[in-house]
Amino acid sequence: MRPVIIPTRRYLLVNKAQVGGNNAQPLHAGGYLTGCMVLYQTEVENKENEISAAPRLLAEVDVRGKVVIGDAMHTQRATSMAVVEEQGDYLWIAKDNQPGLNADIAHLFRPQHCPPATSPLPTDFQTVTHYSYGHGRFEKRELTASSMLKDYLDWPFLEQVFKLETERLYLPTGQRSRETHYGLTSLSSTQACPARLLALKRCYWAIENRLHYRRDVSLHEDRCRLRLGHAARLMAILNNLVLALIDRLDFQTVPDARRRFSAKPLDPLSLFFQVPSPTLLQPWPMSDDH
Repeated sequence: MRPVIIPTRRYLLVNKAQVGGNNAQPLHAGGYLTGCMVLYQTEVENKENEISAAPRLLAEVDVRGKVVIGDAMHTQRATSMAVVEEQGDYLWIAKDNQPGLNADIAHLFRPQHCPPATSPLPTDFQTVTHYSYGHGRFEKRELTASSMLKDYLDWPFLEQVFKLETERLYLPTGQRSRETHYGLTSLSSTQACPARLLALKRCYWAIENRLHYRRDVSLHEDRCRLRLGHAARLMAILNNLVLALIDRLDFQTVPDARRRFSAKPLDPLSLFFQVPSPTLLQPWPMSDDH
């Protein structure tokens, strides 16, 4: 599938991962989706969660001119203010951790029931639909965006809200599924049309496919039992470095790269002495896994 090109801005993802196997100390990682590069990671202490760890991470990276994307736990007023005050933008999902926000956005997109001899109220809704096929399933994604709640919701720097409906047909079984999510962003309608919002939302899942899965499965991080001192964190740093270097080369999978480097162990050493390539700034190919 062709890469999704998002012009004028890069985007930054924040996400949590564990190192050292089960019951290990979690890390909060942030990095550009472009090039599969983790820029910074910080430990999530035992008595805190991602909400309190995210500001520390964002303080260490330059968010100017970038779109910060995270899961629903990061849908916080303080985080939103911190991002925009540093000249960045945010895109969040509203779920049960923000029940009032979620309900208000859902209410906006409900169908209007008009009494006889009346017409629906005017809206500014804009919709884009995307179809894809892969991994034995057919998917339809439809995103509708609106700026009508900009001055209504008490949310810092809010510009647009959106509704994302995903329908899946699993061809081997004929099973169907449907999901609906609501979100919000500081990007105005002139900065991000529905097609761009949909591309940004899909970009977030690439961190699962291109980073976490490859670390956990291909590099066997889930089975790692390192516990001594900072060994687990150092191993995570090394794995992030390995994936960033592999992405500079034309390998389809991490196992392909490992087999090549096992046969020619001097080849990976040459990567450390190369001049940085513009290909590091190319967006990841979008996966249909989510």
